[in-house]
Amino acid sequence: MISLDETQTKELSKSRMTALAILVLVPAVFFVVALLLTPTWQSVGSEVDFAFYILIIVAALSPLMLPLIERTQLRNFRKQSNSTMSASQLFTITTITKLAFVECGYIMGLVIFLISGDYWRMLIFYVVGIYWSFVYWPREENFRRFIKRSEEI
Repeated sequence: MISLDETQTKELSKSRMTALAILVLVPAVFFVVALLLTPTWQSVGSEVDFAFYILIIVAALSPLMLPLIERTQLRNFRKQSNSTMSASQLFTITTITKLAFVECGYIMGLVIFLISGDYWRMLIFYVVGIYWSFVYWPREENFRRFIKRSEEI
């Protein structure tokens, strides 16, 4: 097992604080905004249904591309032997990329709420977002695995 030095521990903490902000606080703000708005929308048309189904598929499947993005970033990092960026900093950048993909699901839920006024549809996006949040939360074992993979040639 790789032991973490002080700099790596700080980077992991930074990644976790960023994850807390992006995956917990921002969706909570979206939810409060939705609660504060009084829906005055008329009946939902088939266009909104169509948009809902497309966006829920995108929200559910887009995070599946993230391992490919991570591998590409790691490969590019290994090629740059004179890089001023450390592997732990690359982990933070990769984590922010992952969190942005997950956050898109929450944003799509808010958009569906704004065009339909349906809280339940928004909450379906929250279920998808919560699932991906658990999958891509920056855990220490993932951090250690990432550092180890970055050192492989």
